[in-house]
Amino acid sequence: MKKSLIALAALGAFAGSAMAQSSVTLYGVVDLGLVKQNRADASPAGITALGAVGLTNKELNVAQATKSRLGFRGVEDLGGGYKAKFKLEHRFTPDNGAQSATADFWDMSVVALETPVGEIGAGRDYMPAFYLQFKQDPWLNQGIAEVGGTTTYAFATYITPTTRSARVNNALFYSMAASGFTVQAAASMKESGTPGTTPGATGDAGAKNRFGLGVSYEAGPLFVGLAYDQSERTVGADHNLTMLGASYDFGMVKPRVSYARADLGATTPTSYIVAATVPVDTNIVKLGYAHFDADNATSTKANKFSIGYEHVLSKRTAVYTDVTSGKIKGSQTVTGFDVGVRHTF
Repeated sequence: MKKSLIALAALGAFAGSAMAQSSVTLYGVVDLGLVKQNRADASPAGITALGAVGLTNKELNVAQATKSRLGFRGVEDLGGGYKAKFKLEHRFTPDNGAQSATADFWDMSVVALETPVGEIGAGRDYMPAFYLQFKQDPWLNQGIAEVGGTTTYAFATYITPTTRSARVNNALFYSMAASGFTVQAAASMKESGTPGTTPGATGDAGAKNRFGLGVSYEAGPLFVGLAYDQSERTVGADHNLTMLGASYDFGMVKPRVSYARADLGATTPTSYIVAATVPVDTNIVKLGYAHFDADNATSTKANKFSIGYEHVLSKRTAVYTDVTSGKIKGSQTVTGFDVGVRHTF
């Protein structure tokens, strides 16, 4: 009897040890608020003055500042410095319970193997340029006030809803961090497609693969990053994006600057962003200015300024309000504000 009890105890301890080496985490964000603009944000050349929400009316709307999501991530320790990982993330709009505007149920779906010389993954994820810009925008490229609008400000129109996306499908990813440096690389395997055809919202339809590379250095309060992205848009013609960003945390204020230049063949649009966050106790004030120059025949230029305040109620809950104003040359100024609540879990 004693031997049986000892055996069961040993088996239980072994099972507990095995389970401790593997975990799955459920996480998410639910964000809702009120958003209003002084006029519909309909601007020339498919560019919205405010980016992000891009409302087509001036009524009071229910919308989100941070994109709501439900995610699952897991890790299993394989021993010897190796780990198996996965991440699945679904975007939705909580005001009506619908799937987010993206055509894909999983906004992110990656399986990866962490090794002593870096992490190798495959699936659907963001390109390295997005992760650089994400760190530079106090609003994290989301909401009416964000200064990283993917159609205009952050990526100099290299990434837009009707050309190429910030994320890619059918891709391979690699990342490694050491001594303050982080290297990221990604390549999207086209699998099919004809060069020069109309692209979809999830990336290029050309036959050539798309690839990107990012390198950053972070030491204490200093952060500096450089990213490059290239893809085929027409037969024999590659478009590319180069982005540079930096920030420094002085404690009382954290300024951020970023610059992007896209080579689109006939034009070379540029954009730059100057932003900052100012801590107020546990709360935060956000400031941002963005400028875009399309470098086209009509000399399309755009400017946007935003200011926001986030009041932290707890580790997981905050209320916020933002005011923003954007103007495209030759068009009317569009202003807007939001107020809402965000809960993370």
